[in-house]
Amino acid sequence: MSELGDAWADGRVGVGGEHVASHAVLRRLGTALEATGHGRDGHGQVLVGLPPGSRHELGALAFAIAARRADLPVTYLGPDLPVEDWLAAAQHAAAVVIGVVTGRDRPAALRLLERLRDERPDVLVAVGGRAAPDVPGVLGLSADLGTAVAELAAALPAS
Repeated sequence: MSELGDAWADGRVGVGGEHVASHAVLRRLGTALEATGHGRDGHGQVLVGLPPGSRHELGALAFAIAARRADLPVTYLGPDLPVEDWLAAAQHAAAVVIGVVTGRDRPAALRLLERLRDERPDVLVAVGGRAAPDVPGVLGLSADLGTAVAELAAALPAS
């Protein structure tokens, strides 16, 4: 997918071609997420999704699948979630993982990360993705999917 994104940026692949490939992968990942079972609601869950305005969800969805397969109680919230909805969802969560894929997503991600850190101090806040910012008090996750899941699992509070 990274190569496809680069090909789109270089003009070697049009928007339509990129969308066809991305949506094919998205459908398969959605099926894989469903096959892992449902995330549990309530206390102790790990929320995964994207900040307001961000729509490139393949990495966050792949992370959610890998985390569920590692027996973490993940709820995938999806792309483009408003800040107030993140704050409400995080009320009883153990952790929140925000994906940041492009530089254009960084300003909204920074605002969200800072609000979560300040208004939900009892919740572990983590960030990952190609354009993930370095924010004090926020766990930065590795670019490697398996390593990122292990980092999150190690940082979660004991239940």
